[in-house]
Amino acid sequence: MSDYTSRILQRRDLVHFLSGQLLGFALDDYFTGAYLGAFDERDRPVGFIFTGHREDMSERLIGVPHVVDEMAPDPEAEEFLVREALKQARSEVPVVLAAVYSDQSPQERERLQRIYGDLGMAYLRDSTRMYRELSDLPQNPELDLAGLDDLGTDTFATVAQNAARCSEWEDIEFDQYLEVWRSSPRFDPELFGVSTQDEQPTGVVLARLDRLDPTEGGFYFLGVLPEFRGQGLGKSLLIKGLHLLRDKGAERTRQILPAGEGPGMRLLVSVGYRMVEWARYFKYSTEEGG
Repeated sequence: MSDYTSRILQRRDLVHFLSGQLLGFALDDYFTGAYLGAFDERDRPVGFIFTGHREDMSERLIGVPHVVDEMAPDPEAEEFLVREALKQARSEVPVVLAAVYSDQSPQERERLQRIYGDLGMAYLRDSTRMYRELSDLPQNPELDLAGLDDLGTDTFATVAQNAARCSEWEDIEFDQYLEVWRSSPRFDPELFGVSTQDEQPTGVVLARLDRLDPTEGGFYFLGVLPEFRGQGLGKSLLIKGLHLLRDKGAERTRQILPAGEGPGMRLLVSVGYRMVEWARYFKYSTEEGG
């Protein structure tokens, strides 16, 4: 057993880590209370780990452990940090996620996956992060969009639910998610729209600005009603959404998809997205007996 201790870091703790890797996180507006530090018996910093923001009340994504340079790699310190972050997160939310990433070395990924398994986390899914600059976009398609405020939450949620049929979003309760999305400090109803044809809904786009960086955008959901699929409407909705984001000041966009080839990835690639990272997620759930 290690002799390490841990505590949630405050900004005053940054001075202890200035020679390490934590300095780059100092400008994060959500820093306070979101990072946990490990210290040795002499209260010297050993490393730190992201534990998640407290407003995420249903599930929490913890980060990967960062050990101070002169100690790396230190599997014992890494396991301590992950264990403490998991303990902190699961005391507040029922589901905790952790991941390994493509920019880590194979040895780092193997070490972390072993730690996750030892702590009772099970494999959940793989995902791919896609990226696109918004400086050069295809021509803005001529689509009629009805806004969220025009249609009202109930009607908008119904259209989104219909557009999600026969997809991985089919079981999502859009009326509940719309309330959650509305609570974001960056929420903008003008980024939500329903496309129509002969006054009938055909598809839906739900775009967003990043809550930490308003120059980065993405999409909550984009879908086409089953009877209008296969006509290129999905691509037009995506391009329209990219123009909406750029008009709101976004300079780039990132999107996370399930890993592997599929319609979603092919659609993004067709409008200029490129893959920048993949991740493998693991899950701990107190709801399932952890």
